Amino acid sequence: MDKPGHRSRRLLVVSVVRTVFLALALVAVHVVGPSFGIWLVPPSPRAHGERAIALMGQSLHAHGAVWGQKRAEALEAITAARSRGEVNEIIADALTVAGGPHSFLLTGAEQQQIEQDYQAPTHRMDGGVVTVGLPAFMGTAGQGQ
Repeated sequence: MDKPGHRSRRLLVVSVVRTVFLALALVAVHVVGPSFGIWLVPPSPRAHGERAIALMGQSLHAHGAVWGQKRAEALEAITAARSRGEVNEIIADALTVAGGPHSFLLTGAEQQQIEQDYQAPTHRMDGGVVTVGLPAFMGTAGQGQ
């Protein structure tokens, strides 16, 4: 049989351990989550824009004077923006410089439509000849693998 104070002490230790693990999980989500589109609290429009511009700094064409000027203009405009929609317009404009002609933003509805319209490649074998049909592609990265 447990001593009178032993049970409450064990309960306290278990509670502290659970609290520490919960805190670590929350910190992990806070730090790593935004890379996967997961936030404990959604970012402000300004934070959203600044993060997007920072990510664009790794883009193919994000170097030189043209990008430096566009980056500065975008960051200045982001500080004045009041909504995520305004910030997304600024991001889209900056993305044309940082990412080149093949970079663009998709709205959630556009992304959903692309996923619905996705067509997988087809193939058929006739005798010893295999014919592969490759449809035009603009799907998600997961669908492209």
